[in-house]
Amino acid sequence: MRQLPSFKLERDNLILFYAQLLMHLGIGLQIILWPLYIASLGATAVQIGVVIGGAAILRTVLVIPAGALSDRLSTRTLILATTSMMVPGGAIIAVAQTWWQALIGALLLEIAGVGIPAISSHIAAAATPSQRTHAFSMIFSVAAGAGVLVGPPIGGIVAELTTLRTVFVIVVILYVACLGLSFFLKEIAPGQTGAEDSAGEPEPVNGDYRQVIRNPAIVSIATLHALVPLTLSTGTILLPLFLEEVRGVSLSQIGILGAISAAGGILLGLVAGRSRHLAKPFTGMIATVLLTGAGLLLLRVSDALVIIGVAFFLRGTYNVVWAMLGSALSDVAPERNRGRAYGLAEFGAGVGDTTAPLLAGWLYATREMLPLEVAIIACLPLIGVMLLSSSLARRSVVRMSPGSS
Repeated sequence: MRQLPSFKLERDNLILFYAQLLMHLGIGLQIILWPLYIASLGATAVQIGVVIGGAAILRTVLVIPAGALSDRLSTRTLILATTSMMVPGGAIIAVAQTWWQALIGALLLEIAGVGIPAISSHIAAAATPSQRTHAFSMIFSVAAGAGVLVGPPIGGIVAELTTLRTVFVIVVILYVACLGLSFFLKEIAPGQTGAEDSAGEPEPVNGDYRQVIRNPAIVSIATLHALVPLTLSTGTILLPLFLEEVRGVSLSQIGILGAISAAGGILLGLVAGRSRHLAKPFTGMIATVLLTGAGLLLLRVSDALVIIGVAFFLRGTYNVVWAMLGSALSDVAPERNRGRAYGLAEFGAGVGDTTAPLLAGWLYATREMLPLEVAIIACLPLIGVMLLSSSLARRSVVRMSPGSS
């Protein structure tokens, strides 16, 4: 690791950066082709939504106990346990012969998503408070975005030269590499801060979900974890199918568009890390919704490839919102309940990730433009919820600050 750029990250967050880079390179290879691959196994638009959304149900069910476990067990143990599920999950998808077999593999892949509360807790514990937004942005936006930047064009070219199935075989190899790198993480006890300038003494872990739910700021941010994908993913999840069937875009062009989308996310992630205003989580969130909504509007009104490219660049900023949500949650969640707070948030994300593909599949089957239109209209009320959540978060931070009554 000493030979690689450090990006001003602490040791464990640097390991997570490169592990997430490998993971998202695999995700990038497949993500833009995933709806097309499911369709190649004989699935209709509604069945594609069932595979993508149905798999997320498992993560939704498991994240609540996983959040509690990350407040009681080593986050390293949980990260390794959940990441390891990506290998058999990816392998089953790679050899699937029917769409329902792909669903089984997707279910195992979703178990990796259960590890997000542990990863988020590990990031927050390994970073100093002043560096948390930077760490979350680098790992969840830049590393993830870089992997997704490189992956789609490679995936599109490989699919055209060979088969869609070959792409998913390569994905499994990348998941194995991600798992291997994760073994080098340190053990960080629940409630402990692993940052070098901290005493590193663990805070007593005696909270429960009732304390988390009683915090309006945490509940509002968890609600945003559901509303963001419910709004934006409804408009974006079936875009590859839309581009191929409605706009007549080829597989290789779809792969390039995926890379352009990732570039938009990386750029906003880097800007957010340097900009005093965008470094504020809720300001960054609102910016991502506005930019993504503008991209969806361009896709709705134009079939010119250049305009579609601009739209995908704007759509890529959607990827940054998760880093902003994670950073906002770390500001309002006490260390003793941080894992549970992330568990509640990921439960919300699971609800959104489950509902959005099912809704998008039904809307698309009704009329191809309908998912885009619904998502565009829903952006405005989503921004209103973000403004409300920002106000609740500010009040929570004031109450948690030393000397407050």
